[in-house]
Amino acid sequence: NNHHESLLVGIAHTKVMWKPWYSKSHIPKKEKDLVPYTHYVSFFYAFDPRPPFQIRARSGYFCLGHAPETFDDTFQPKEGDAFNPHSVLTRNRPLLQYNVTFDCPQMHYISTFIEKAGDPTSTVIGYG
Repeated sequence: NNHHESLLVGIAHTKVMWKPWYSKSHIPKKEKDLVPYTHYVSFFYAFDPRPPFQIRARSGYFCLGHAPETFDDTFQPKEGDAFNPHSVLTRNRPLLQYNVTFDCPQMHYISTFIEKAGDPTSTVIGYG
């Protein structure tokens, strides 16, 4: 094998479960419903560029951050040049794993992963 051969890289997502409060009867059902037990995380994987496309490496899990909380000293998360009134909803459901709250939504989905135009050493990731 040539150790200098190029690999392709992808991003995958998977769900992780975290539901210790579901067995606790003292927590009302309406509170349990506010924080579903399914959370989603992503990971990178590198694979051979030719069949059988063997996986060569995999990163650990990661999550992507929230939309900006403020813009020009007001709460105006923006996507491109447009205000997104729903961005606040992701802050109500942070990723929570093993009693640690992460600064990202409990769910995100990566829809774009491309090489940055004019810079083959960088990539652009689009997600929501």
